[in-house]
Amino acid sequence: MKSHYKRLGDYIHKIENRNTDLKVDKLLGLSMTKEFRESTSNIVGTDMSVYKVMSKWQFACDFMSVIRVYKLPVVLKTDDEPILVSPAYSVFEVKNTN
Repeated sequence: MKSHYKRLGDYIHKIENRNTDLKVDKLLGLSMTKEFRESTSNIVGTDMSVYKVMSKWQFACDFMSVIRVYKLPVVLKTDDEPILVSPAYSVFEVKNTN
């Protein structure tokens, strides 16, 4: 039986843009309703250079939440302002926007 499935990797690729220059300071989290939310993390004294920078048309996934609540928080960034997300999140980008 021939599979009609296609490799997800043919359409998206993982992004690892870190905040090494510390230019971005807006930190957001992902909600279970698939929206960005204000972060509740205490970041006092935290090395923000390891946080991931997200740009427009990238999306983030929190695979750790699936284990706890059986939902997959996935959020697409649609505005132009760069933001930071947790280094624990996976960030992806579509290879061909057409």
